[in-house]
Amino acid sequence: MKPKNIDFEIVRGDNKNISIAFTQTHEGDEKSYQIIKNKVDKMYFTVKDDPSEKSYIFQKTLLNGIEFDTATGIYIIKILPEDTDNLSFASYDYDIEIINNNQKTTKLIGKLKINQEVTHYSNEG
Repeated sequence: MKPKNIDFEIVRGDNKNISIAFTQTHEGDEKSYQIIKNKVDKMYFTVKDDPSEKSYIFQKTLLNGIEFDTATGIYIIKILPEDTDNLSFASYDYDIEIINNNQKTTKLIGKLKINQEVTHYSNEG
């Protein structure tokens, strides 16, 4: 299954929470779906300059920067100011990959656009 392509934007140095949920359709009805509320084994949100390179700019995991709400089945990826403070105003590649029962699947891919800020963190006294 091909990953969904969704782009996100953030002002450099700001906080941003990205909420996502994984869904499944009801058999025989592609328009009706439900959120899968089971927590995956591992999850990665990885941001890179170049997707073909091994090194990343920053990465969030279930143990560091991704929270799971067991009541709703929603994952919250928490981007912190220090994740983007020193990035250039540009678009970067990201993906969201999960590993569950030893099966690796890329769920989302896209661009994370870093927008201009005026008050840089070095100006915050």
